[in-house]
Amino acid sequence: MKRIATVLLVLTSLHASGVSAEFRGGQPPVLSAAPTPVVDQGEAVISRFRARYQAAKAPALALFWNRELSDSIAQRTVQRSTTSSSKSESVANAAGNGEGRSEKLEQATASTVNAVEVLDDNAHPTLDPRSDALLKTTFLAVLQRGGARIVDRALMVRAAAAGAPSGVDAQVNEMRGLAERAAWLLEVTLVPDERAPLGHAFRVAVKDVGQGTVIAEMYTPAIPPARAPAGLVAMNGVGFVRAPAPAPSVGDVGRTLGVEVLDRLSQAL
Repeated sequence: MKRIATVLLVLTSLHASGVSAEFRGGQPPVLSAAPTPVVDQGEAVISRFRARYQAAKAPALALFWNRELSDSIAQRTVQRSTTSSSKSESVANAAGNGEGRSEKLEQATASTVNAVEVLDDNAHPTLDPRSDALLKTTFLAVLQRGGARIVDRALMVRAAAAGAPSGVDAQVNEMRGLAERAAWLLEVTLVPDERAPLGHAFRVAVKDVGQGTVIAEMYTPAIPPARAPAGLVAMNGVGFVRAPAPAPSVGDVGRTLGVEVLDRLSQAL
């Protein structure tokens, strides 16, 4: 009982003098306090979007990933001509008046091949294939968790072309596919930006296909919430320092982009 009273007296004295258990009084701190991690509000945003999206009768969204809908009514093409030529020689021997004679015959032919190349002006430069695939997959996963109905552009265009009476112009089939299968158009394009974790920020535009109006538009570097430090690491054998928080991954950026897009759409619904 006496020991317990002594311990309580010591703790009371420390508290009264303002000395904490982490640092000794009058001495500089050996370790700064860990920064408070930012609370990730992603789940709340996804739930809010799901409720408002369903209330709006879940309009189908056609995803244009790193490309835009062009205002051109037909695709640009360039015609290239390639000309090739060949030359052949033959020797003929003839005899006349007892004397031999040699004749050299030459023949030249030329052919021209014309080809039409379709130019795609609507696609934008992107990341390396692995990073782009991971970014798009993570982004789509967030939208699908929110209940978004995503229309694939390639399937949409091919289906429209298969049902067209004639012609295979991608611009015409693209617009026909949008009118038949999507209510909204979702464009996501990458823009070089040194502030962004991936070196690229994102321009996002959501448009009403039937009305031809812009529902929402935003520009974001998609910086993920700060993570908590990994812990303590030894430094030169003389002490400990806090390990830096891990850098954002491609998946982190994709998820953040998805959450920000859903948040912006929730405000517009």
